[in-house]
Formats: sequence, structure tokens, C-alpha cells
Amino acid sequence: MEIRSVIEKKLDQKPLESKKALYALYGAGCVLFVFLGSAYLILKHAEAAKDIVELASLTIMFFGAVITTLITGQAAMDWKAVSALQHITS
Repeated sequence: MEIRSVIEKKLDQKPLESKKALYALYGAGCVLFVFLGSAYLILKHAEAAKDIVELASLTIMFFGAVITTLITGQAAMDWKAVSALQHITS
């Protein structure tokens, strides 16, 4: 019965209680912030637009890599926990 309650708790979990969802949300926010900041800087300093775009692209790739690593790591830990629960019940 205890394992069933753990699974039911996970199924009833709200989206913002999930670490993977929070990582994705923060990552999207960071990327949006960099995009809007770089667009503003391009408008103010058009002569340096090429450099701003290169820096923004590199920053967005960095955020993407970090967030992907965090989400993948959390998914691996979730898989390990579920796998352990399945082995306990069988």
C-alpha cells in the first residue's frame, strides 16, 4: 500500500512542484531575458550588433546546455527511484 501512495502522490503532483518543470521554466525565463536584452542592446548600439548577436547566441547555448543537463539528471534520478520501487514490489 505504501508504494501505491507514493505513485498516487506523484500522479497528483502539480506541475510547479516538479523539479524538471521548474528547471525548464527558469531556463526559458533566462533565454527570454537574454533575447530581450540583446534586442534592446542591438537597438541602442546598432554598430555593435554582430558582436551582441554572437554573445547572445553563445549565452543562450550555455543556458540550453545547463538546463538540459539539469533536466536529464533529474529524469535519471526519477527513473532510478521508480525502478527501485518496482524491484521492491516484485
